[in-house]
Amino acid sequence: MDIRNIAYKLYKAEWEEEHVPSGTKLDVIREWGNEEEECSFEDFLEEHGYHGALHACEAEFLQNEYKDKKHMLSLLKNKELCRQYLNDIKEDM
Repeated sequence: MDIRNIAYKLYKAEWEEEHVPSGTKLDVIREWGNEEEECSFEDFLEEHGYHGALHACEAEFLQNEYKDKKHMLSLLKNKELCRQYLNDIKEDM
């Protein structure tokens, strides 16, 4: 698995826990279900967000949050994932 992809998914999950009230996620899924035009839920979120709010896109995440070593290590927690992350950021230097 790609450590950047794993880190981004964890970042999005953490962002949603911190910024999206529990009922809002369900409301947004219902709004998506009422859309006339067929699209994936991810595409719907990119366009509408959670009532206008949304986490950083992957490119922005990689340029900013991913470079915050202290936060990423606390988010990854797992020893192997942390090792992969540290190797990855070392390669980018």
